[in-house]
Amino acid sequence: MSWPMRSMVILLLAACAACGFHLRGELPLPVEMQQTYLDYRGSDTDVRRVLARILGKNGVTVVRSRGEATAILRILRATVEQEVISKNIDGRPTEYRITAKWSIRLSLADGSRSGEILTAEQDTVLSLDPTDPLGARVARDEAASDLRKRVARQVLERLAATGLPAAAD
Repeated sequence: MSWPMRSMVILLLAACAACGFHLRGELPLPVEMQQTYLDYRGSDTDVRRVLARILGKNGVTVVRSRGEATAILRILRATVEQEVISKNIDGRPTEYRITAKWSIRLSLADGSRSGEILTAEQDTVLSLDPTDPLGARVARDEAASDLRKRVARQVLERLAATGLPAAAD
């Protein structure tokens, strides 16, 4: 590699580091979450699947019963809402705002400690072709799926930042 090319690579790496860019790696989740039970009673089956997947990628084992768990992650609210924000002259929707909102609380399985309720929200605006209702439906479903992943990541980032309160002596 030539000297000018090497200098350019070093300059780009320095710029990336200076702006705070970093690859997504494992989050430093509370050690108590090693064996986590997901307590979710909602109807959106994708919530449990998305959360279990991202927890697994971060070194957490999602267990099937409370008895196996060291921690319980309660999903208190998990919604995906779609709102029409513009229509064409025929009254067909052309833009939607899709919003995912979650509220969660982490506690030890023995009930001795509980964290605060953490909330996360992500939204996107989607412009669609009103003459292609099937394509619009697929696009809305894909956007909702992407939002679930983004809000799950946001929830885990907040868990990593706050953790559980210290044990009382």
